[in-house]
Amino acid sequence: FFGIKNFLEIGCGTGFVISGIAKAFPALELEASEYFEAGLIFARQRLPQCHFRQLDATAMAEENVYDGIGSFDVIEHIEKPLQLIKNLKKIIKKDGYLVIGTPDFDSAMARYYKNKYRMLHDQTHISLFSLDSLCRMIRDFNFKIKKIDFPYFETNYFSKKNLLQIFNKKKISPPFYGSFITIIAQNK
Repeated sequence: FFGIKNFLEIGCGTGFVISGIAKAFPALELEASEYFEAGLIFARQRLPQCHFRQLDATAMAEENVYDGIGSFDVIEHIEKPLQLIKNLKKIIKKDGYLVIGTPDFDSAMARYYKNKYRMLHDQTHISLFSLDSLCRMIRDFNFKIKKIDFPYFETNYFSKKNLLQIFNKKKISPPFYGSFITIIAQNK
């Protein structure tokens, strides 16, 4: 995993992603934070060997601690996403990696379905990014973008049923390629 030794997931929810990372990279020292205690209860059961803590993702204080930080489906829920990236910049080591995943609110499905784009119907989505705006923000904090991925084909959403739903604009948009962005960036 990019030669890193420790990894922090911001906003781990019930621990689904961090437990997958633990299985794929058993030697990695893992930490995870979650704002909501209810999510942490499930996360601790799922991965008892991981250090979990309840934490507001915008209020971190430690500096130069982590080789890698991941945040998946979180930044779109943050009122001050610039403050989040600024805080992550402080706690990630030089040459460390930042992995951010979020919906693309300017994807093909967002443009095609307009107000029926599935990601618009979550009222907690308050910071909406396009691929361009997310990349600019990450670069503005002096991260070098190493990879951009649009996970879809390797997921359960890549199915005949979902593909056929694309032709029905009367319903909410189905999951589709490009609707979700994952960016891997390196701290300069």
